[in-house]
Amino acid sequence: MSVVTHIRLLHVASDPSDHHAVRSALTDRQIQWDLLVCQAAGQVLDRLIGNPPDIDLILCDNVGLQKSGIAVFQEIRQSRVMIPFVILLGVGTEDLAVEALKAGVDDYIMKDPAGAYLTLLPVVLREAVQVYQDRLAWKASERAMQKSFDELEIRVRGQAEEVSRVKQVLQEEMKVRQGVEESLLQCERQLRQAQKMEAIGTLAGGIAHDFNNILSSILGYAELALMNAAQTSLIHTYLNEVITAATRARELVRQILAFSRTTEQERQSVDLPQIVSEALRLLRPVLPANIDIRQSGISGNKGCLIHADPTQIHQVLMNLCTNAEAALRKQGGVLEIAVTTEDIKEPVMHGGTQLAPGHYIRLTVSDSGEGMDPKILDRIFDPFFTTKSLGEGTGIGLAVVHSIVLGHGGAVAAASAPGLGSRFDVLLPCLYMSKPLAFDDEGSLPTGKGMVLFVDDEESIARWGEQLLTYLGYDVVFETCAQKALELFRRQPFQYDIVVTDQTMPVMTGEMFAREILAIRKDIPIVLCTGYSHAMSLEKSKAMGIRAFLMKPVKAQQLAMTLKEIIATEDNRNVSDPVL
Repeated sequence: MSVVTHIRLLHVASDPSDHHAVRSALTDRQIQWDLLVCQAAGQVLDRLIGNPPDIDLILCDNVGLQKSGIAVFQEIRQSRVMIPFVILLGVGTEDLAVEALKAGVDDYIMKDPAGAYLTLLPVVLREAVQVYQDRLAWKASERAMQKSFDELEIRVRGQAEEVSRVKQVLQEEMKVRQGVEESLLQCERQLRQAQKMEAIGTLAGGIAHDFNNILSSILGYAELALMNAAQTSLIHTYLNEVITAATRARELVRQILAFSRTTEQERQSVDLPQIVSEALRLLRPVLPANIDIRQSGISGNKGCLIHADPTQIHQVLMNLCTNAEAALRKQGGVLEIAVTTEDIKEPVMHGGTQLAPGHYIRLTVSDSGEGMDPKILDRIFDPFFTTKSLGEGTGIGLAVVHSIVLGHGGAVAAASAPGLGSRFDVLLPCLYMSKPLAFDDEGSLPTGKGMVLFVDDEESIARWGEQLLTYLGYDVVFETCAQKALELFRRQPFQYDIVVTDQTMPVMTGEMFAREILAIRKDIPIVLCTGYSHAMSLEKSKAMGIRAFLMKPVKAQQLAMTLKEIIATEDNRNVSDPVL
């Protein structure tokens, strides 16, 4: 199949500056680009119906025209013009991306205001044309082969044996070609599904942020009301039920986020037993009732940290459990997940990988299924090797597990025998055993003194922070605008003892706000709160000089304890380093 070297592109957009931007982006030296433009949706069909062969690809804006880009695409297809079509969508319209792909659009590009999408434009457009032309070449090849077969059959009629042999060879080759084309179509479907899941994951993140703000208000004000309710009253009981339900909702949001993560995150300190607990909560409702899930060592090893990408570690566990579920699907059985720690005193081989001495955490996933014979076991981590029926497995799940584990400095080994089930042991380097703060939800809230600047763009959360901290003995200034809060701090930077800020805010994020604050006064303690953000992590916040990183919705006990510890640390520092 030939490589695309010349593309005639029809760009449909109402703004001439968009045409200029696209023309400037098409600088690929390997391809000659001819750019034709349309500024009105009604001109597109007229341009195509006249002589469609002179257009290789259509790039269409979804907004600014008399009709949407999706509507333009549907009109073109109804006119039986089958030219590749790529649509430009605005950031935050992932639902339209899913709708466009369902309609049959070849691809889409998110048009960000900064213009970063222009760097992706030549690659995406070239790929769309290449896939389309490859498909046409396959069909032309099949037609040519069929024609050759028909002509050959006519020429050699009477020589039955030779014709039969040639026919069989051609039929077998056609089956092979058909299988290749089906594989290509399956890969295309999987790619589209991956793009849909990416859009869903992004959408889930946005929903989680808004939902966490709602939960913050519900949980925060319920806790404030509980402080003023008599413990023997019905109101106290009712408020406890509200707090319990809101806490469950908070955990549900975290589970949804864990499931919907689609992009690789930067590595950070990760509590592996905590990830196992989250995955088990997701797995239990979807596994068949005849599979008994057992766990051991998870609660006892919480706080054992590894340096990892939490999304990839979650993927390792889900892939191993999915593999075990497939082995137990017919007859049922036991799926067991165990977490233990061990010290390796000298170099040791594990699953063909040498591990250096050190402290490791072991994740074991085992099942009581049919097991595997040695020949299958030897190839279990090979890419695209699968024992499942056609259409049931891709053969990449365990290969991905192997790749991720090795990439994290660990090793994975498999053990199995016919009739004895299977077992997978993952060893990952353990950073250290961390003992997180224990918050006593039923105890009294610790009080404190000092001036707190509390910033959150949700007014209900900001007022909750003011009321809670005032109740605890602090002096509080609250703001819903980070820029106004920055101006307040700039006027009197030494008036405040601590700053509490949200991360996801319009115009100026919590990260940007914190950098400005620290540039004015580098010793000011800052507490950063976030419900969902790819841009900020615990390690990144600490590197910036932020003292504490809290996940929303923040409970009253958690915030009170955090401020108390920070203030105590500051007091000890002032005593040990007196100003002369």
